[in-house]
Amino acid sequence: MKKLFSTMLFAWLSVMLAACAGGSAPKSNDSAEDLLAGELAGEITVSCYDAMLYEPFLNEAAALFEAKHPGTKINIEVFSKMPEIKTMETEDGSMVSVSQSGDDPQDVMNYISRINTQLMSGQGPDILAMDVLPYYKYAESGLLEDLRIYMEADGDFDIGEYRRNIMEGMKYQSGQYIMPLDFGFHFISFDKNRVDAATADKLRERSKFTYWELTDLIKEQFANDSSNARVIDFQGGAAQAFRNQFRMEHNHYVDLENKKANFNDGSFAELLERIHEQRQSGYFRPDFASMEEQTQDFIEAQRLYYLKFEIDMTLKNIFYPRDDFNQQEAFPIPDPDEIAGLLTNDAGEAVIRNFQAYGMNANSQNKKLAWQFIKFLLGEEMQQSLNLLGFPVNNAAFIEDSKLYMITMPNYVESGNDEYTVDGIVELAEQKYVDAYASYMEYLNEFVNELSLYPITDKIIDDMVASETALFFDGSRSAEEVANTLQNRVQLYLDE
Repeated sequence: MKKLFSTMLFAWLSVMLAACAGGSAPKSNDSAEDLLAGELAGEITVSCYDAMLYEPFLNEAAALFEAKHPGTKINIEVFSKMPEIKTMETEDGSMVSVSQSGDDPQDVMNYISRINTQLMSGQGPDILAMDVLPYYKYAESGLLEDLRIYMEADGDFDIGEYRRNIMEGMKYQSGQYIMPLDFGFHFISFDKNRVDAATADKLRERSKFTYWELTDLIKEQFANDSSNARVIDFQGGAAQAFRNQFRMEHNHYVDLENKKANFNDGSFAELLERIHEQRQSGYFRPDFASMEEQTQDFIEAQRLYYLKFEIDMTLKNIFYPRDDFNQQEAFPIPDPDEIAGLLTNDAGEAVIRNFQAYGMNANSQNKKLAWQFIKFLLGEEMQQSLNLLGFPVNNAAFIEDSKLYMITMPNYVESGNDEYTVDGIVELAEQKYVDAYASYMEYLNEFVNELSLYPITDKIIDDMVASETALFFDGSRSAEEVANTLQNRVQLYLDE
């Protein structure tokens, strides 16, 4: 019933937003220069769904902004609840924290429905967090401002002060409808104690690989390995391997701008079959019946993999001086000689991860304040917030963030009420930290400069793909049946 309701809701959304397309949503006739002129005053509302990622950051930003600009008020609306954190004990006696969300998936649909209704009636929040909203539909329907006009009209805004490739990589139809605050990426490392010397040399020769290039390099050695080894540590197993590849090639299968689905040209079925073949050969972790089993395997199986799908924060640990780093035996950290590089699609594009991004309601009654608050979120002060999960898009903040815990450390001062605040930065003069930082930045900048692909997705299409491919992975349907079903379902949805 919930699945049917969700489908009907998004169908209704498509029809209603189509009615707004072509610029029929009411907009101000004022130029960006006019909108930016005058006194900064009044109030705006910022809305988000995800409490965990957005709420602490927004509350911090609102308080700081209001203190700097008396006469302004930033209202923060949050729809979801903070997840519940539970701890579990593993067989070796160690404790692991697990985040468990109490939200009903229907809550997401309810939130989207509420925002849709507000926007189409010419109302709604002034600023929208783009955590679960179908922003491309709003952009096409004229419900979001193209922030380029503010970036160009504001003499105090210089795109050269930000990671241009991240901002431009997240454009839609050449418009800057969402403004990213941060970014991240994954990279690949390898275990040189498992990978043979000749293959290791090939992995060190380049800095970008497709998934198939990587696994083909390991294929022969793995086939002759009887040590219970695995190829790559996608913690979601074969399903995650598929999701990662589907995201890499998303624009091939779903062309949202031109409203075309392309699941039946043979490539999608081939992708499913190849991933299934790798699963049958033992490339991934096994499927588990419970989270406890999966967590236990995560702890015990770290040294079984030829390749690691690393999160970006691991990169700093690789270069941090090892004599100062408390490395756990169960979670080995590779060294610089074990970095392979970025995972890309066939076009050589590496995916941009994003945790916070915002858009401006085209019907906002205080666009000056809305833009100034967005710009404040991009400023060095907020970009260095500990509540920002990813790398800052602000260049100056990016540099300071990269130094933290590498060649600098915070000087914590007791505030008198059992809290601690950061009271500045203490430089560490030891040469080993300076050298480690230089090596780290060389790799970090190379990786970040290569990021260019931000696949624009639609939740209902993603849900269709997830539900249909689950039937393939559990053996209920063939790859061809799944591909044909998705072609019909997705194209029907795009045509609505």
